[in-house]
Amino acid sequence: DSIDSVSAYDLLEHIPRFWQNKSGDINFTFIELMNEVYRILKPGGILICVTPAYPSPQTFQDPTHVNFITEETISYFDENAWAKTLGYGLTDYFQRVHQSWLRGSGPYIGRFPNHQNLPEKQINLKTTLILKYINRYFRMSKKANTFSLLWVLRKPSRCDLEVRGLK
Repeated sequence: DSIDSVSAYDLLEHIPRFWQNKSGDINFTFIELMNEVYRILKPGGILICVTPAYPSPQTFQDPTHVNFITEETISYFDENAWAKTLGYGLTDYFQRVHQSWLRGSGPYIGRFPNHQNLPEKQINLKTTLILKYINRYFRMSKKANTFSLLWVLRKPSRCDLEVRGLK
């Protein structure tokens, strides 16, 4: 409960989904990372992620990519909290603020729609400026065929949780 925001640019695809320790127990590394981000964020804090995602060729071409992300992966950590309901060890869920596809050049920013048609949460000016900066960066990128997903997740505030009757 001490950090305003966390950013993960081209990171999530390098985090293994799980690993087996010496005693044979399975640890869900990706889930543990999301739990730790949730723990350190202040209520209302923002997590911003940009990662190559399927069906982009960049998802698979780098041999260090061990975690393949799709546009549905976010649902394991947002209000749907699939990772929590499936028993993977997720302790809490984030609120989905935004998800969109980014393409490295030209007018293709946001080319792929959010197929779930979820309404976006209201976001503050700081987050709006960060999103504009990310879009500008990808427009200027020289990698014309790069497709990445942009996630913006928010740790619910205490008020949000009280309204839902969760805390």
